[in-house]
Amino acid sequence: MNYKEVARQTIESYKDDIIQLSDTIHENPELGHQEYQSSQLLIEKLMNLGYEIEKGVAGMDTAFIARKGKGKPTIGILAEYDALPAIGHACGHNLIASTAYGAAVGLKDIIDEIDGSIIVYGTPAEEGVVENAGGKVLMLDEIKKADAALMIHPGSEWGSFGSTNARESFMVEFFGKSSHGGAAPEKGVNAPRWYFTHL
Repeated sequence: MNYKEVARQTIESYKDDIIQLSDTIHENPELGHQEYQSSQLLIEKLMNLGYEIEKGVAGMDTAFIARKGKGKPTIGILAEYDALPAIGHACGHNLIASTAYGAAVGLKDIIDEIDGSIIVYGTPAEEGVVENAGGKVLMLDEIKKADAALMIHPGSEWGSFGSTNARESFMVEFFGKSSHGGAAPEKGVNAPRWYFTHL
C-alpha cells in the first residue's frame, strides 16, 4: 500500500470539512481556558474518525487527548485553538487546529494497518495572555510519552524552519551510534532510547 498516497487522497476528500473547521474556529474566537466550543468541535470530529478521547487533561477543562492505533512509535500532533483579546485569531491558531485535524484525517485508516499510534494533543491557552497560560507546558508529562511530537505554525513565509518564544526549553538526548549513510550505514545504530532534560 502506498501510505502517502492514501493519506493524500483521504485528506483531499475531507478538504471542505477541514476548511470549515478552520473557518468556524476563526469566526468564534475564544480566549485561553475558555475554548469550550473550539475544543468540543475538535473532539467531536476526532471521535467521528474513530479516535478515543480523554477530556480535561492536566486539570484544564479545554485540554484533550485523542488516540488511535496501537503500539510504537507514538506520534503526537499538537493542536492549538485559543485566540487573542480584541484581535481574535491573528496568530492563526485556527489553522494550527485544522491542520492537526487534517493530519488525523490522513492517518485515520493507515494507522490501523501499521504498527504505531497517533495522539492529537489539544493544548489550550497557548497565546500567553491569560493566567496559567501554556497548555503544552502543563501537558508536558503527557506529551513526553510520545516518541515524537509535531505541529505547524502559520507565518508569512513558506518553510520548515523557525524560532520560538517557548515558555520552557528542554534538550532531547538520543543514545545510538552514528555512521556515514553512504560509506558505512551498517555500522550505525538507531537511538533506541532517549530522555528530556529541562533547561
